[in-house]
Amino acid sequence: MQKIACIYSFTESSWVSCQKIVFNLHKSYQACQKAELKNFNYPHETLPAKDLTQLADEIVKFAPDVLVIMDHKPHPLQLIHKLASLYQSKKKPKILFHIFGDFSLYYHQWEKLGDLLAGFKVEFIVASDRQKTLIDKMLAKNTAVVCPFPVDPQDFYPSEELRVKQRKEWNLKEEDVAFIFTGRLSRQKRIKTLITSFASEFKNDHHAHLYLYGNQDIIGDPFVGITDLEGEYFRIFFSAYKALAPETQKRIHFMGPVPNSVLLQVYQGADVFMNLSVHNDEDYGMSVAEAQFVGLPIGLTDWGGLASFHHPELPEATAFIPVKIGTRSKQLSVTSVKTVLRSFLRNPLREQRETISKFANKKFNLAKVTSILEATLNKESSEFGGFTPLFDQASIAHQLITTEPMYLTSNRTINQLFRDIYSAYVRKN
Repeated sequence: MQKIACIYSFTESSWVSCQKIVFNLHKSYQACQKAELKNFNYPHETLPAKDLTQLADEIVKFAPDVLVIMDHKPHPLQLIHKLASLYQSKKKPKILFHIFGDFSLYYHQWEKLGDLLAGFKVEFIVASDRQKTLIDKMLAKNTAVVCPFPVDPQDFYPSEELRVKQRKEWNLKEEDVAFIFTGRLSRQKRIKTLITSFASEFKNDHHAHLYLYGNQDIIGDPFVGITDLEGEYFRIFFSAYKALAPETQKRIHFMGPVPNSVLLQVYQGADVFMNLSVHNDEDYGMSVAEAQFVGLPIGLTDWGGLASFHHPELPEATAFIPVKIGTRSKQLSVTSVKTVLRSFLRNPLREQRETISKFANKKFNLAKVTSILEATLNKESSEFGGFTPLFDQASIAHQLITTEPMYLTSNRTINQLFRDIYSAYVRKN
């Protein structure tokens, strides 16, 4: 029986996707055979030194065989610093780090943490193949384990009853085709491109509708020098929307955010899920996985973790839009976006929803993830072997980001460091 210390914040993350990720990961760990779990609260807010010491003492007292760091924040540096000193004269547990997309925001913290991991056996667990390629570039000796973030099939599944109900709320006819996006309405999600491509392709096709669910944000694209003020990007894409003909505007719907409990029905009413993200750290895509569990075909950028959402047995269920690293930004093919939209309007694969859902279950459900976690818990892991020179370059550059964009040359073009790191996120030709 392995004793496993599950370390995460008992307070939900402000990132909706991370709320579900941590909750479902914990379910998968609970299903592991021959495992005794104990949960430890490592809250998002900074702990006073006294409380941090108490938490470390409680973990050591439990005498775990494995520490599982399963939340995206806070960064584990401070906690591991305390634990490393306590384990100097004790048998060290194995540490499993679940790596989220915000890894690149914390290079300096990981650098400091690396010095504390001497003698610890570690596993870095990532959610997609391309994220593994990126993280492996940063690890001198260790290699990452791919374990997708799970979806609970009791939460997302095809339902004709809910589909009828949602389409009635949307006032759609059977011949209408509903495209949907859920997530942050941000520059790196290319919301303006989605709106303008949809409007251009379906200007005269009144059966096509686009539903956008989510809040605006101000993330911009700071690594390449683009910062957005409050509401700036919303004004940009909403201005593009307002410039459209009134009849086209009527078929583009801004729905705002909805709670997780509503998403199941929302996905049911849709026909096609679209995501044009070229976010720097698009490691996976919980909304994509959930939409596939409901049975939706997907139009995606071929970027980062989004590339994981293909169905070898049903390739037409996922259409990929090429992405390349350009001179000044990540570039996607607008022509391909329009082609994907038109293709799914002609054939939204409605008769294939059960099949799409079944294939998604096979790749991303709780039981599949549990099997990967069990194998990782039981494998003979290696001691941490340090980081690579590429990681060192990234860490130094990240510390200078307050004075200059991390990935731009003096001529404001994307630099070689960005290309060396994020070549992992584009398809190899």
